[in-house]
Amino acid sequence: MTTEVEVVDAEVVEGDIVVRPPVAGQAQRYLVTQHTMLGPGELPPLADARPAWTDDDFRLSAEDMAELVEPDLAENTIKNRDSTVRAFEVWCAAQKPPRLVHPCTTATYTC
Repeated sequence: MTTEVEVVDAEVVEGDIVVRPPVAGQAQRYLVTQHTMLGPGELPPLADARPAWTDDDFRLSAEDMAELVEPDLAENTIKNRDSTVRAFEVWCAAQKPPRLVHPCTTATYTC
């Protein structure tokens, strides 16, 4: 008597969270940056679950560089920006525990 066995490639689901089974001999690598925001019970995304950046994601053209070096802010805009940054720094320092101003995380920015 022979028994047929069906092998199923699946993910374990716990509530709304997808938990991928680890590959034998390979540790799970999560992708966490200053823009990572997690709700209660959420796991960070896996590092291999997103496409890798290419050189084009980091390179600017000569035209873009020329545009960036040109000052294009009015004096009142500079004063407003500086005032806003100082207010944000004071707010971050007043939080319990204090928030890190630079680099600002997306979670801090959205509070």
